[in-house]
Amino acid sequence: MYFILPSPLFILYSTLFSLHFIKYNYHFLNIIFESSSAKRAMFFRQNRDGQSQKS
Repeated sequence: MYFILPSPLFILYSTLFSLHFIKYNYHFLNIIFESSSAKRAMFFRQNRDGQSQKS
């Protein structure tokens, strides 16, 4: 069925599907990025506190 479709139409369908997939997973990706950045900020804060306590 797919090889019956013309090439531009197939590209259009694949891009639409990938856009829908990205929109569906955007919420989960956002949560992952937020949690990782929060962990990084906490780590840097602890690092700064440790350095200030040493000196």
